[in-house]
Amino acid sequence: YYPFKAFVSEEADLQAGSYVSMSYSTASAEQGIYLDKAFVRTEKGDSFIFVRGADGKLEKRNVKLGKVLWGSYYEILSPLSEDDLLAFPYGKHVKAGAPTVESDISTLYSY
Repeated sequence: YYPFKAFVSEEADLQAGSYVSMSYSTASAEQGIYLDKAFVRTEKGDSFIFVRGADGKLEKRNVKLGKVLWGSYYEILSPLSEDDLLAFPYGKHVKAGAPTVESDISTLYSY
């Protein structure tokens, strides 16, 4: 249910049709909140995201960015929690105060 990317070293010498075994562990050196770069916008040097506010409307929230993970994800240092609902920040109707509809990432990416 969660999209991910896996990177395999060329030293593994995998061939087409090779079998691999993978496991996932929540205990990793990379702790914190990371967002796909597509969800973070930058204007005039300020980075921001859109989240659903307490009133159900879009809220533009400035965020402080940390490191980049795998070239695709920004570490979000503040202010964002795992309970916040994010909006995909593109489109003519995406602006602070716009009404929101709850959905999931599979709808966004047509999984």
